[in-house]
Amino acid sequence: MYHRKFNSVMSQLNEIWAANALNMNVNLHPGIDLLGEEKNVEVKFNLQARGIYRHRSWRVLDHELAYQNGKSCFWALGFYWLTDDVANINVQTQLALERRVTERELFIVGWDWMNRFDRYHESGETRKSKWNNCLRFPKYNQLPSVVNTYKVKNGRVHLTEGVDPSFFKDMKIISP
Repeated sequence: MYHRKFNSVMSQLNEIWAANALNMNVNLHPGIDLLGEEKNVEVKFNLQARGIYRHRSWRVLDHELAYQNGKSCFWALGFYWLTDDVANINVQTQLALERRVTERELFIVGWDWMNRFDRYHESGETRKSKWNNCLRFPKYNQLPSVVNTYKVKNGRVHLTEGVDPSFFKDMKIISP
């Protein structure tokens, strides 16, 4: 599968999965990814591969930090694993692609946690596109300690230190 198409479709599938697990709604308009009555959540995922080292961090556009909008906001930083390498996936539907996901793991952190990471400026262009962004790269090894872990359909959700569990009481937990 072409990597650009894969990334576009996969980010939507990851947001849908997170919305279902957290019992929230996907935002179909510009802004924060997931909407809820008491909270909003911005979602970031990173593809991992079993037995192969992949850097465990996420890419955050600096303007996304401005998505905080009066409600309590959180970052949902996740990993996912596939049955095959992206280059070997040849599917035509989102459902077929979703079936290639073997597992997801999501870490919920407080909104202000992201401020600890330096901003990096990145710009460039190709024949087809041009970009000029400020980015942050939060790292897995700097996540706050996990306080609670919940099994949800096709994955796990971890609440980290400083996250009030009452904001996530509606999560769709699977009994152990």
